[in-house]
Amino acid sequence: MDLSVHESGPADAPTLLFVHGGGMSRWMWEPQLAQFSDYHCLVPDLPGHGESAAIPFVSIADCADRLVALIRAKAHRKVATVIGLSLGSQILLALMARYPGRVGRALLSGTLTQPVPGGALLDVGMRAYGPLKNWPCLVRANMRRLGIPDAYYPQWAADTRRTRTRTLARVMAENLRFAPPERLDDVAVPSLLLTGETENPLLQRAAEDLAGRLRNARSGVVQGVGHAWNLAAPELFSDSLRAWLTGSPLPDRITHLTALKTLDVRIGPPETAAVEEDDEDWWEDSQGG
Repeated sequence: MDLSVHESGPADAPTLLFVHGGGMSRWMWEPQLAQFSDYHCLVPDLPGHGESAAIPFVSIADCADRLVALIRAKAHRKVATVIGLSLGSQILLALMARYPGRVGRALLSGTLTQPVPGGALLDVGMRAYGPLKNWPCLVRANMRRLGIPDAYYPQWAADTRRTRTRTLARVMAENLRFAPPERLDDVAVPSLLLTGETENPLLQRAAEDLAGRLRNARSGVVQGVGHAWNLAAPELFSDSLRAWLTGSPLPDRITHLTALKTLDVRIGPPETAAVEEDDEDWWEDSQGG
């Protein structure tokens, strides 16, 4: 079964692939779609989420494989600039490690890369949370925790109702045990790794560590925002993305910027990115296939 995908913009323009966070769906990118009508935009619902709720959420790796199939099938020149938040950014890191030739640029925000122990406690917690997850007070509390403006309560509440507890448990397990793929050190995709100022400092350190591992990346802290800052500060997020796409100076509210280690030949506009051979062979070899 194919993912449900919203597609907009001219098909012959460079492609942007937006990947939402866990427990949400593609509506979270609506403010950005309004600002990037000059690009070809692909916005899927991940397995177990939104209109893809009937597709089981299996793993981050499975999501990466599904998204690269989408890039091959629909992206202009079979290459996309990828934009992800939270779980979406973890999935895109896996995609970049396995299929670097399909990604022209990347903007990733709020990326957890330090595995968090306590799987058994998580299972117990999700069993307790499941029957209560649709309570309005809990729905609003989760919105506040993520920095989602109150105006998005209808969309967030609808996603909370639609997403099954077992899906949320699987998503959280994958999110909390995620570690950057070993092959990431070889990836030269120009990448901007951001965190909100009020996010957990663990995420800020993770962005700095990733910038040190990737061959062509930099990290920064966005002042005055939290986790879901594409919704809380949509103009700032869109300005940051367009600056990264065009090679323009980033907004002043992005501070603590690390320097790019290299100026890879693919630092130009995403449509000029060379398409490399996909990396299924090394992945199959590493799995003994």
